[in-house]
Amino acid sequence: MSRFLPPRLLTATVLVAAIVVASVSPLSLTLAMIGLVLLLCWREWLRMAGLAGTLARSAGIVLFALALAVPIAMPPPGAVSYAVMALGVAWWALAIVLLRGSFSSMGNSIALAYGLLGMAPAWLAVLAIFGSGRGDLLILLLVLVAAADTGAFVFGKLLGRRPLAPVLSGGKTVEGAAGGLAVATLAGFAASFYLQQSALFWTLGGLAVGGLSMLGDLTVSMFKRRAGLKDSGRMLPGHGGMLDRMDSSIAAAPLLGLLVFQPVGWLPL
Repeated sequence: MSRFLPPRLLTATVLVAAIVVASVSPLSLTLAMIGLVLLLCWREWLRMAGLAGTLARSAGIVLFALALAVPIAMPPPGAVSYAVMALGVAWWALAIVLLRGSFSSMGNSIALAYGLLGMAPAWLAVLAIFGSGRGDLLILLLVLVAAADTGAFVFGKLLGRRPLAPVLSGGKTVEGAAGGLAVATLAGFAASFYLQQSALFWTLGGLAVGGLSMLGDLTVSMFKRRAGLKDSGRMLPGHGGMLDRMDSSIAAAPLLGLLVFQPVGWLPL
């Protein structure tokens, strides 16, 4: 048994407990907890982007915190929020393809901008989900992401043969990714009964959310490789940094936000 297993289990237990507390807390406290998680992830992204010096990083964190506060004081999400979430979905879906050949030579300011482009849509998605009155859908997001992650791990261990992205993450396999997508799809189908909504919609939604969560994980691995880091941080014993645990959820959140809101009403929810 790996010597890292006890810390991993302890950390996972604490994270699950935090999620449970957030789900039953007043909205203001829940948003504060989610905002804090995003700030911690942003702090680690600043490190990956090569922002040197305590003063510079502190200023970056303060500016990001102020940016998180702006949409809270604005009216309910509208066309601008939808556009930013759609941009976030496109970014996480395409970044691994668009940047793969040039990420090693990318400038720090560009890496910083890409981090902002990746995280801002997730915050808007959180506000959209809670604004819809269905805060439980945030739990659904975490369930779908966990399903994809668990499926990829199990199928990768049992059947994994062909590397998925050896340059970015040597442990991931094509077979594991296929298994993760399958489990996320099944989780979406099961969720449709809880939500009492279209089974087809949430089955496809589970597949899409699971797929985007995997792309998010690979994209963050790309930026870690650029910075010469194995983990984004050391905050979570046995897991690495906060961004190591939340990258998949951050990537998938804008898609779920769009599925919840459906600004043009084109899906059969």
